[in-house]
Amino acid sequence: MNHRRHANDPERRKWQNPEVILANIGLKAGLIFMDIGCGGGFFALPAARVVGESGKVYGIDTNAEVYQRTERTSQQRRFE
Repeated sequence: MNHRRHANDPERRKWQNPEVILANIGLKAGLIFMDIGCGGGFFALPAARVVGESGKVYGIDTNAEVYQRTERTSQQRRFE
């Protein structure tokens, strides 16, 4: 399976909307969120917006290149 193609599929939000899913699991400001297999940050980056500065998001992925790209994106968006 080509995970990169799947992760960037523009149709993905139609059947897997991260903001809706994060709201449904009760994620809110100040909480901690862990994304195992974070890839390009499809869930981790929206989660960072939700938990805000008082919360924490941890992401881990086996693909170092993808993880580093996600880390750069989070830093550009001022997420740590």
